[in-house]
Amino acid sequence: MKRKIVIIHPEGNIFNNPNLYEIILFLSIHFDLHILLPELEINRKYKKNNFTYKIIEYSDIYNNENLILEENLLLDFIKRYSLGQYDFVIGIDRIGIFLAYAINCFYDTKYGFISYELFFENETSKEFKSIEKLACIDIEFAIVQDKQRGLNLQQENNIPFEKMLYIPVAGSTKYKYKKSYFVYDILNIDYKKKMLIYTGSIASWSCFKEIFEKAVIPENWVLVIHDRYGSSFEKLNKIVKKLPDNVYFLDIELCSNRDMYKILHSADLGLALYCPNYISPYTGKNILDIGLSSGKISTYLQNGLPIVTTYNEILSSYMQKYSIGYMLHSITELESILLKHKSKEMYHKDSLIFFESVLSLKNYEKSFLFKIKQALKPNTEIKQDSFEKKETYLRFFLLSKKNLIFLKNLINYLKL
Repeated sequence: MKRKIVIIHPEGNIFNNPNLYEIILFLSIHFDLHILLPELEINRKYKKNNFTYKIIEYSDIYNNENLILEENLLLDFIKRYSLGQYDFVIGIDRIGIFLAYAINCFYDTKYGFISYELFFENETSKEFKSIEKLACIDIEFAIVQDKQRGLNLQQENNIPFEKMLYIPVAGSTKYKYKKSYFVYDILNIDYKKKMLIYTGSIASWSCFKEIFEKAVIPENWVLVIHDRYGSSFEKLNKIVKKLPDNVYFLDIELCSNRDMYKILHSADLGLALYCPNYISPYTGKNILDIGLSSGKISTYLQNGLPIVTTYNEILSSYMQKYSIGYMLHSITELESILLKHKSKEMYHKDSLIFFESVLSLKNYEKSFLFKIKQALKPNTEIKQDSFEKKETYLRFFLLSKKNLIFLKNLINYLKL
């Protein structure tokens, strides 16, 4: 009989993160896997698919950090979804690790942490980070994407170095590049033009304001912006006063990251720029040290498409060995890079080699599975007294907001 594992994913969309999607498919082979996530239209849309795992949707009210830390909602959440039934819990990012830690305190269930977003004390507050540190105190492992992000997480969340597991944000399978004109035909683009493609969110941190203010897309190139939700045009018009004529928008919706080759093989280069703006904890150092945590970059390379990206210390070292594209030290360099770029088989070949040897989840599956299986072995150590565990749990909420009504309810609950 397979052991039962639950992944708690408060962000909710399992289809737009190539790494998480492949992790889910991999773990579902070895375990009875449940995914706990908020109600989202996209998950309902694909629920009819023949999944090898079970999706459990919960009300979005449980995703409000202030509510879940201040009121009795968390206790209701744990009871409502029978969270004591699992052998292992994996919490994703901040709220996910809070919930995983709570389950650990109540049921002594072992748990792990997947960190896709990094928050820093000097960009938030000491109190903000204290809760995270406590929630990570008893984890079996922490998945982070590269050694720099691992060092950041180690320092910010007090996680021992030996608990780090490095897994880049990437899928598993490569898709050999073969030039296609699929997107050209849809958008009525001249076959003689070269294509620079951008997939994903349009936001101030994605550098589009800088591109159209400081750089030029040459006349023999087109920029195609793909957004599965079709909102890029409106977002870009708020950022840029006037768009050049060689900018096109593509709103084809694909079922998963595995279908991206259908559009990416039309392109000659993939654009992935990151401009930290420090407006929020998500868009400061978290983006500055993007490293191997960019699903956009890994998806381009997975499909044999070389990249154009902003300076990235981790990727820079790999670019000395692999011809996977170009790195901008200034946005103004974009025009000259496009003008000098010549489509060569070497770029497509090296992109796939780099993906397969460095990024692909297949390189990390054994070590990941080993970590979980080790955690599932019977514990020969003396377990922490249940009262002590619950006392630690109370400290968790004292650190959050010191809500006396909530604490009174919590104490009554613990007496049951």
